[in-house]
Amino acid sequence: MECFFKYLKKEEVNRRTYVSLDDLKLCLFKYINGFYNSVRPHSHNNGLSPNQAELYFQ
Repeated sequence: MECFFKYLKKEEVNRRTYVSLDDLKLCLFKYINGFYNSVRPHSHNNGLSPNQAELYFQ
């Protein structure tokens, strides 16, 4: 979890300013579901994204 929050801050939160709490929530949702889980490779998944690893290791 520490690694997740490190990259969340580095790749999303620290790069933007948010005008409202709803804006922040939407951006976090997009980051987690649109980029982190479906695109970003993870070393513990042999370079696959979480979504790819889930499909591959079934």
